[in-house]
Amino acid sequence: MVICENQIQKQVDLIDKNKNEILFAEKKMTDTVEELIRDLREHERTMKAKFLEIYEAQQKHRATRLDDLELVVTQLKSCVEGGESILERNISAEILQTNQAIKGRCEELLNAKKPEIYKPPHVHYMVENKLNILDRIVVSKTDPFMSSAEGQCEKEDKRNTETNFNVVTRDSDG
Repeated sequence: MVICENQIQKQVDLIDKNKNEILFAEKKMTDTVEELIRDLREHERTMKAKFLEIYEAQQKHRATRLDDLELVVTQLKSCVEGGESILERNISAEILQTNQAIKGRCEELLNAKKPEIYKPPHVHYMVENKLNILDRIVVSKTDPFMSSAEGQCEKEDKRNTETNFNVVTRDSDG
């Protein structure tokens, strides 16, 4: 009876220990996920700020080009309205005197280099490295607190070097 009671107590202790391991592993996983979410939220804020910066720079270029185009239109309208005004007054001497000046100004405006339409560069969001979660749940009889790993790595340049480790795994009973 004493042996069985001892076995029962051992079993209860192992179940409690196992429950604590599972709770610890679950907490570690939850903490890891929450940290990743915080990192992703920070990345999102950074990227949104960059998108806003790009948008504002493009709006500035677009507004400058629009102002330049509106100036050309205003100058052409002014020239045409001036010519129409002279024609409406229908004074021959005035028409002959201003004819060359108005034609010259119109030709100058028409031959001037026209501001080009602003064509903004295309913006894309490229994902270089999707979330690679290499975490996993390991269920085994191995007790990490009873196991050990030994080895040496003396060289600082680890390229093309071979290193040996001795890993001893043990269960709860050793």
